[in-house]
Amino acid sequence: MLAVFIQSLLLAHATVCLLACYNNSGYFEWHSGTRKPLCCPNECLGEERTDQCCSCTAEPCWEIRRNNENFSCPETLGQLDIEIVDVFGNAIIIRNPSASVTEVIYPGSLLTKIPENICDFADTLVKIDFSNNYIKNISMIKCLRKLDTIHLDNNLMRDVGNDTFSEMKNLRVLTLSNNNKLENIGPNVLDIGDQNICIVDFSQNDFLTFDVTNLFTPGPFCKINVSNGNIGDLTNELGYVLDTMNGPGDILAEQAGITHFFNFTALGIHFYELPKYFEGEIRIDASSFNCDCNIYPLVSTGVAYAKFWTNLNQSFSCNHPDWMKGKDMVTLLEENKYDELICELENCPSFCRCIDKPSENRVIVNCSDKGLTQFPDEMPFGYWNNKNIELLLARNVITEIPDTNYLWRLIKLDMSGNTIRKMNENALQNIHVDNMDQEGLIINGQMLDTLGKDFEEKDPHKIRFGDYPVRCDCQNLWVGDWIRINHPKLRALNRVQDVVSYEERNSTMLDRLKWKLGPPANQRERCNKADDDFDKPKEDFEKEYDLFDRKSVTSGDGKVDGYSKSVFERLYEPKPLLCNCKYRKCYLHSEALDSMNNGAH
Repeated sequence: MLAVFIQSLLLAHATVCLLACYNNSGYFEWHSGTRKPLCCPNECLGEERTDQCCSCTAEPCWEIRRNNENFSCPETLGQLDIEIVDVFGNAIIIRNPSASVTEVIYPGSLLTKIPENICDFADTLVKIDFSNNYIKNISMIKCLRKLDTIHLDNNLMRDVGNDTFSEMKNLRVLTLSNNNKLENIGPNVLDIGDQNICIVDFSQNDFLTFDVTNLFTPGPFCKINVSNGNIGDLTNELGYVLDTMNGPGDILAEQAGITHFFNFTALGIHFYELPKYFEGEIRIDASSFNCDCNIYPLVSTGVAYAKFWTNLNQSFSCNHPDWMKGKDMVTLLEENKYDELICELENCPSFCRCIDKPSENRVIVNCSDKGLTQFPDEMPFGYWNNKNIELLLARNVITEIPDTNYLWRLIKLDMSGNTIRKMNENALQNIHVDNMDQEGLIINGQMLDTLGKDFEEKDPHKIRFGDYPVRCDCQNLWVGDWIRINHPKLRALNRVQDVVSYEERNSTMLDRLKWKLGPPANQRERCNKADDDFDKPKEDFEKEYDLFDRKSVTSGDGKVDGYSKSVFERLYEPKPLLCNCKYRKCYLHSEALDSMNNGAH
């Protein structure tokens, strides 16, 4: 009873807004744009997608009356006759019945052309059926602005211009199936203004290209069928952007030679936004489908995409690439094996290999061990416009990190095994270290004598510097503060927390911590030979600065992890030790902190 009541309310609303269809019970007037109202069965009022239901089932009253003589309709339908005028299949229309609307139905009549005088009947002609003929050119039908239905299946058309149907504001049904020479249709060929052609059949055609504007269209429609053929490469010649609701309507593309799901980033949206701009079903089968990075958003977003790809769980097995061939999509979904959905990108720098891995939100560009002397000029984007790059340049002969146009996109840069002697002054500014992986910037083969001040703005724990020491001078005093302030365990005190145990506080531990007490012999020429401490023995140096003197202090906040603040401060505060040339070099890589962690109480 509740359902009946709700339907009666909807019908009452439709009566006010749409009106009963010519006083026929069981139908209401359905309006779509500037199209002449159609008669839609009341059953559609109970459907979730009323507009799509009407797009599929609503008809003009003269069409309903054809099968129901009791259906009231103010229009009368008449038939036009055709006469074949020569052996070449040319024809003319010869009879105009006394009727308010007319149709011409001549399938399988050996026609090679549209009747040459067809435009003389444009005021009344609402339906043409020239299926199963030999017609190659249909440009003459542009004049038929009142057409409701066009059937031109099984002919010899080669192309269809995008202005062929543009003035047919009432066009409801268009079928051009199995025109085996039809290779091209223009973009926006289905655009007839602020309403859609409700039923479109392009099935059993082998298109070279197929524009996305002939699949996605704003507003309701019933279905667009491109199945059982080949739609070739999907294009977007006009730069169409999905910025309003497309549909509701269904796209039927089974057995259509589709290898990749359409890249919606080419339509100006992120793949996660598709539910906001399309309503309906997209039916694709596995006959030639690539189960790689292109389907990642469809299978990883769950319910949001399940309503589009309704046959995904119906025995859908992958056909390509080789490592996915025969794998069942249901199993992939249940086991969350999204990391297998990868693509090898063709648009890749020379000598490199590019893997698009959307499950990790990155494109891996591997250029390691290639003898490269410089950075690649450009970086690719992933199939779904993934901009994040993991760039692997390990074990090459690169000596400089330049300022390239893609540094901001890097989430990892591995330069291990390269002798980096120079960084472009703008390069570090453009590398967003804070957005990188842990240890995202690896330059542990570097031989930089000094560090640019821009390092001070970066997280040192995401950078691997290696063993090479930085020259110690007053301009580099900020380095110690930089490491201490950024240490994650004791930011509140602006110092590192890791204090070595009492048992390990000796000169051996100093070496293990990488706070090297004295540069290698071949590096001593860098030191200030006038330094008073240069020739002091290590033991005197440690004693002078009392580096590990554990002093007696009261318990409570005077202690830091069991050691006095005095010892804590002496160990990590800037001291003359930091400028002593013989006993100190600035070793910055993470092993120093790791060693401190391993020996910490």
